[in-house]
Amino acid sequence: MDFIERLTLAWTEEGVERREGASRATVAEFENRHGITLPDDVRRFYMEFNGTIGTDEELNAFWSLDEIDSVPKKLSDFRGVPDYGGIEMNLADAENYFVFADHSIWVHVFAMQLRGQPPVNAPVLWIANGRTFDRIAESFAQFWELYLADPNRLIATEPRRR
Repeated sequence: MDFIERLTLAWTEEGVERREGASRATVAEFENRHGITLPDDVRRFYMEFNGTIGTDEELNAFWSLDEIDSVPKKLSDFRGVPDYGGIEMNLADAENYFVFADHSIWVHVFAMQLRGQPPVNAPVLWIANGRTFDRIAESFAQFWELYLADPNRLIATEPRRR
């Protein structure tokens, strides 16, 4: 069973409300707007779920395609608690990463790399503020494998300050 099937079972069992999958036209519009091609596993996820409505039991919210944007556009002006301002200067190639989820109402966010590489893996970063972040998965699929094993492992990493 792949991560999409296992995630479907897990979220059904937990009662997580999911959005209806994005249409091919919605996916194509997202890709055109950002000048990218989604990796297959990312495309499959959004065509199956297009994010969640609300959060899971661990307070993770997974955003729909219309909420996702690059790190500079999504985080640079977020000067609250935590303060994500400055992330575009501290994270090399910040414009290549797209924020797609948050934990506990933006205490942490997750971003996948969709530019600057062949569209195969989409490595995932955990971001805690404008200076604290770490790569937690080498691919989007691996991110979901970690999540399915233990959602709390996504934020339990020792952050590197860069």
